[in-house]
This record gives sequence, C-alpha cells and structure tokens, in this order.
Amino acid sequence: MLTPAQTRALDLASNGYKIVEIAFIMGISVRTVEAHLSEARSRLDANNTTHAVAKGLRGGIIKMIAFACAINALSTNYEEDMRAQSRVSSRTVRTARKDSKA
Repeated sequence: MLTPAQTRALDLASNGYKIVEIAFIMGISVRTVEAHLSEARSRLDANNTTHAVAKGLRGGIIKMIAFACAINALSTNYEEDMRAQSRVSSRTVRTARKDSKA
C-alpha cells in the first residue's frame, strides 16, 4: 500500500517529528518528505497528516512504539503516582485552610 519511504516518513511524523527533522533523519530534502507524506495521505484517503497517522496506526501500517512504551510505564506506576499526587493535594488543602482561618 505505502512505499517504505512513505511508511518511514509517516512513522516519524507519528512520533512528533517536524518535516525538517524527518528530512534530516531520512537524509532527504524537505520537499521529498512533503511529497512522501502527501502521497501517504492520498493513498490512505486522509484529510491531513494527523488523519493519515491515525489511519496508519489503526491499519497496522505504522506502530507508535514510543507511545506504547510511555503508556506501559504510566500504567505500571499509575496507582503509586495517584497516591503521591493525593498526598500533595491533601497537604496543600490543609495548609490553605489553616491560612484562611488565621
């Protein structure tokens, strides 16, 4: 469906890289990156690059490995993070109440 270059450009876009950064990473010109992304949008029948990324992820054409790792790390520490945040919030509220009574 997509060429390897189009897939790579779309994959890099899915990880938040700007067109100039994608061009540098791939060793091609900015215009070539724009052409790859434009053709990928066309082949995926997408309205814009964000839409193309979404369709690429849903279709299994690209994988957002960095995003998956971040979600996994978040879910591993979620309960601990929420408890720590709750302790900070409680302290802040108690301090605020003391200050308002004084």
